[in-house]
Amino acid sequence: MLGNWIKQTTTTTGTGSLTLSAATGYPTFADQFAVNQPLYYNILDSTGAPIECGIGKLTSSTVLARTQVLQTYTGGTFTNIGATAVSLSAGTYTVVCAAVMQQGGVTSFPGITSVATLRAMIAYPFVGSANVKALTLNTPAFMPVRIDAGKGVSALGIEVTTLGGTGSDKVRCGLYPVNADGSPGDLIAQSGDMLPNTTGLKSATLVGGTMNVPPGWYYFMMLSSVNVTVRAASNSFLAQSTHMGMGTSTSPYGFGQASAVGGGWTVLPTTFTVAGLQTLAADFPPCPYVYL
Repeated sequence: MLGNWIKQTTTTTGTGSLTLSAATGYPTFADQFAVNQPLYYNILDSTGAPIECGIGKLTSSTVLARTQVLQTYTGGTFTNIGATAVSLSAGTYTVVCAAVMQQGGVTSFPGITSVATLRAMIAYPFVGSANVKALTLNTPAFMPVRIDAGKGVSALGIEVTTLGGTGSDKVRCGLYPVNADGSPGDLIAQSGDMLPNTTGLKSATLVGGTMNVPPGWYYFMMLSSVNVTVRAASNSFLAQSTHMGMGTSTSPYGFGQASAVGGGWTVLPTTFTVAGLQTLAADFPPCPYVYL
């Protein structure tokens, strides 16, 4: 949720989303973040004095939504608890991406939600093995993944171990950011279609080309139009018993399934929420592949 040297300006008034303009000599938020990806922002006045900081997301390349205000400093008053968006008056403001300190901290570990009875961090046990996992047609399956390189992601993929369908069937993969409470954010990237009717490693470049992805946790989703089996890891690598705070199963697993997608093959869901997820019994988690 951090980017290097980002600096832009805005003349937006009020408490809503900020329309951003480029600042000469500095990269923009859109240079380093995808639409819908959570990020830290700071608003400064014309003298460089602080006004507001929080977690936001781009809704387009030039519009920044202030989705969670963390702290404000106006009129000499610092607000850390229950901070709300400052109503900006007419003028030019600077918007930068910088680290934010919040009481209690802000986590981006998947598997932790604000309403979970049991909170558990999801490990990323992607050690290849002889295990396999069957994907159910038209039912999105997802895994938490950690991307540490901080560079462009060019393609996503899986390994088909038992083929399914014909040349008209498809598999597609996507990336979702992790919100501050551990829940999934909106879709930020998806692969092109892959054919599951032969075995082996399958990959497809991202729709729209290579995307700059900051280091951090993400959800990797797989959706197939046909029942197919893919390479998986051992569930013995997992260190917790529930996914995203759901259920009370004592058998570990590190993946889940979203509500089934009806009507045959379709695109990846733009959003998926805790309420739309299915608790799964212990099983082998599929291995996702991210190409940098």
